[in-house]
Amino acid sequence: MGNLTGAPLDKYVQNQIDIRQKLLGHNPELNSLYEITPDARTLNNHNKGAWVRLVSSVDVTKNNSLKKTLGNVGEGSELAKNFALIGGVGNIAPYSNPIVGGVIPDQDTNKDIFKASKYSYGLGNLEYGLTPIFGIQSVKIRHLNRGAIRKYEIKLEVHNKDQLTIVEALYLRLGYYMLLEWGHTNYIAKNKYVSKPKVATSALNAFFDAQKDTTIESKIFEGRRETEGNYDGALFKVDNYSWSLGKNGGYEITISGVSKGGLVDSLTIGSPRIFEDNTNSILLEDYIIINPPNLAEKTLILEKLGTKIDKEEDIDIFYKRQIGTKLANSEYNALKEAGAIQVKNPNSISSPKVLNLTGAFDGENENLVTTISNQNKSVLNYYLFRIVQALKSQNIPWEEIEGVPTYKKAIVRNIKNQLEVENTEEEIPEAVAIKFSNPSNEENAYESYYVTLGTILSLIKEKIIPQANNVQIKISDGYEDNLMFTHWFQHSTNPQVCLIPFSYGKNPPEGSQPNTGTSSSPNLNTIISNYFRKGDGGNEVYQGRLMAIHVNIEHVTKVLEDTQNDKGGINLYKFLDKLLFTIQEALGNINNFTLTYDDDNGLNIKDDTIIPGVVDFSEDVVALRLYGTLPYQQGSFVRNVSSQSKITNQIATQIAIGSTASGNDVNSSTSLLARWNEGLVDRTQISERLEQALLTGNETPINSESNNEIFEELNKKYATQIEFLNEAYTSFKYLGKSSYTLAETNLQSLLEYDLGVKTLNGSLAGKGFIPIDLSLELDGISGILLYQKLVVTEEILPNSYVNKIDFIVTAMDHSIDRTGWTTTLSTLSTPKPKKRASSAKDSNEFSLLNPPQEEQETEE
Repeated sequence: MGNLTGAPLDKYVQNQIDIRQKLLGHNPELNSLYEITPDARTLNNHNKGAWVRLVSSVDVTKNNSLKKTLGNVGEGSELAKNFALIGGVGNIAPYSNPIVGGVIPDQDTNKDIFKASKYSYGLGNLEYGLTPIFGIQSVKIRHLNRGAIRKYEIKLEVHNKDQLTIVEALYLRLGYYMLLEWGHTNYIAKNKYVSKPKVATSALNAFFDAQKDTTIESKIFEGRRETEGNYDGALFKVDNYSWSLGKNGGYEITISGVSKGGLVDSLTIGSPRIFEDNTNSILLEDYIIINPPNLAEKTLILEKLGTKIDKEEDIDIFYKRQIGTKLANSEYNALKEAGAIQVKNPNSISSPKVLNLTGAFDGENENLVTTISNQNKSVLNYYLFRIVQALKSQNIPWEEIEGVPTYKKAIVRNIKNQLEVENTEEEIPEAVAIKFSNPSNEENAYESYYVTLGTILSLIKEKIIPQANNVQIKISDGYEDNLMFTHWFQHSTNPQVCLIPFSYGKNPPEGSQPNTGTSSSPNLNTIISNYFRKGDGGNEVYQGRLMAIHVNIEHVTKVLEDTQNDKGGINLYKFLDKLLFTIQEALGNINNFTLTYDDDNGLNIKDDTIIPGVVDFSEDVVALRLYGTLPYQQGSFVRNVSSQSKITNQIATQIAIGSTASGNDVNSSTSLLARWNEGLVDRTQISERLEQALLTGNETPINSESNNEIFEELNKKYATQIEFLNEAYTSFKYLGKSSYTLAETNLQSLLEYDLGVKTLNGSLAGKGFIPIDLSLELDGISGILLYQKLVVTEEILPNSYVNKIDFIVTAMDHSIDRTGWTTTLSTLSTPKPKKRASSAKDSNEFSLLNPPQEEQETEE
């Protein structure tokens, strides 16, 4: 579960940290555990160097223009193999002659660029005398956008125009793949000292064997593990370059590259195209449904459709209903042939009148306007419409609740090969239909159709990305691999967006309703099952399966429409980002879903919250030593340590209202700051509160009466919310936008207060990050993933950090130059969880501020 916030560093990375620190501390354990001689230890500690190699994916074809300038350059990958950049120019072809070095012997050798590349001086034009070979000067790798994007900057030095021609042909190729690899020249891994790193790496071999990009990336990952973090690599695309004339008459070149994560922003899921199904080919296209301006044209279209015109009904209403009915029955091609559907022409001057489909459908379809009308606008639209069609079929009957037909549920199977929807009683119901009664029209129920978020991502991964003109990427869509923070009372405040199961709880806020001592759940849980929730007690009560959220299909198609550009394309990143934000809002705004990318998990969704109990730190975790040496134990390979606060405008406001430990403004954000300042108060802020209380005629707000007022307000919101939940998810009434908006506000207040109290009481580490950044510069190491938890020693940290906060990696940058390979880690801090006494109860109940003494937290 590598895409989980707060997971420990991989074991091989911890092993490398441990061995490096023991080597620097002259730990006697090395004598018995490792095959390392004293000489090897000395070389490892005092002779550190780095190597770096850049290789091009350019193959030369028969019809190339390089021969006129450079002579015979061969075909295929021969040029790329002979001019791999590794320090200077290195030849990685297995059949080639070794590097000779020195000065080129004669003019004949100079005319053959492959022979000339073996020498240190003399490659290229000799008009201005002998010049050295070209090569890499430095490499910098930076993580941007919380790690979703990696940017590469490679600086080269080129000494004449012929050399520039070679570099331009191979490396200044916008949109072409390049393989960058680097590592330490000597290191210790798997208990052995390595003085000669492998030249022909698995990634390099796969690169020249024309393997898929995902295969090359997996080989890089294997290399990291094999060397225990002493090797790294990247497959990137050139996105920019520049060159300038140097003072010595040569050229200074900078190549800019971007990782696949940076390309995610350009991926499309909605551009009209031919969609290849296993059984047929369907033309998916951006179109409009036209509304002819006169009676004759409408009549002609209806006749072509074979529809008998009802002379007694208004022709405009009749036309709209007939078009709606045929769209709902998936008669797209018939409508197109009859002229009711017109493919959009971006170059068209005239704009035909478009049919407004609102009211075009009967009762069971009127809540699916966008899903039905957009059925052929993209592959995802097409499949979502098919799921709705399958649920609407008679093969899956309506199930009753209290004698009323209320729901259908099914499993979406075999997405990779074909889409099948089957009825289910036992497995996860991935597709669900629910009837919500309409209070204003009892005969016309609102039918809502849902599919799990995991199914949507699977459709994108299996049906869209492989067939679109996109970079092929991995997508993390597993139900068990993607967890989110939740609360037993968290629920959807808008069934028009999404659904999750929930319970009413054992212990509501004081005074809102009797404490029954048992939790209850609505009828909704019968329909969508409780699979979303990992458990209902202890830490599991905070663990939810992100991919098991049921998302309203009509809402998904509306988001698709909202993110469509003028040319009919739908940007994948913008679509998912907006969809996640709306889900986050409907669930009470206690989550912060971030769409990111890494080589191991591909495109994945992270919740910026430490989820209690998910990460197992029961085994000893190797701590990174920040400073100094403990003789015969361990030393530090950290070069620099710094800390900085990261204050945004929003955080500044939170600090202003809730930074003191004595403040009684409780929510999930201010409670973090209160815990950070535990035992400390700001006398000026307290004076301000006292003065404000005197001016308003109220007693000091820091008293029990103030808490009673808070409880009274919360109890009112809770009672209102319970009424909403009973109507929405037990009686299944459609309540309307205003009710859903009020429910969202109430839920956020209730959850934030309860989570804030749990944070202050110590039963939760806290939701979010304390705005403190710890930055570390250390000897180069690979394998650390973003959002992993970095455990460090605390000998130089201020007292307020010690045993109180953890650090989550948010960026890992690399620099390779003549001084070696260095890695810079950026982290954000989050409160360290505290263990509570066994009598503490936090499962399925609201917490009280300042719990009884026996329930107070105990230090770890």
